[in-house]
Amino acid sequence: MRPLLPIAVVALAIGCGSPTAPDGALPLSAGTYSLTTGAVSRLCRDDVQPRVVRYIVGWVTLSLEGTTWVARPRDAASGSFELRLDRGDGADRFSASPVRGTFTGRLQDVGVAPFEPPSGVRLETAQAGATVGVNGSASGAVASGAFESPLVFSNAVRSMTCPAESLNWALIRDTPPS
Repeated sequence: MRPLLPIAVVALAIGCGSPTAPDGALPLSAGTYSLTTGAVSRLCRDDVQPRVVRYIVGWVTLSLEGTTWVARPRDAASGSFELRLDRGDGADRFSASPVRGTFTGRLQDVGVAPFEPPSGVRLETAQAGATVGVNGSASGAVASGAFESPLVFSNAVRSMTCPAESLNWALIRDTPPS
């Protein structure tokens, strides 16, 4: 009977899920994450100035409100936005849960220290103040997916609208550079 006790304890721990995510919430945990966006379609590429739409990175704080995970800028350098993530319809696949959510506001690139300085590039909804749907999957310290509506990349010189589903997003638990 004794050898079964460790197996039962492990099974109970696995079955309980994340200590910070209640039933119905995605399997994420509160903390600091990087939010990265990047073009996945030639429709969103800018051959004249590729840095405008290559990718941008911002630092966010992820917190749980009820069963919704909410990512907001860690500081003003990352912009002024809100990314809300809920468990989507359907069953988990390959240990990842389906994600449905929304994005509103403006994500500002903070660069990837020490490799790239901030680029001055912003990502925002095509219509000011609009809310854009997002979809994807989440597992552990990562959530990722696509934006469901057009978004605009811009810098001090130009702007470019990217069509729906042409941009990916990734939320990755991380520590910002100091």
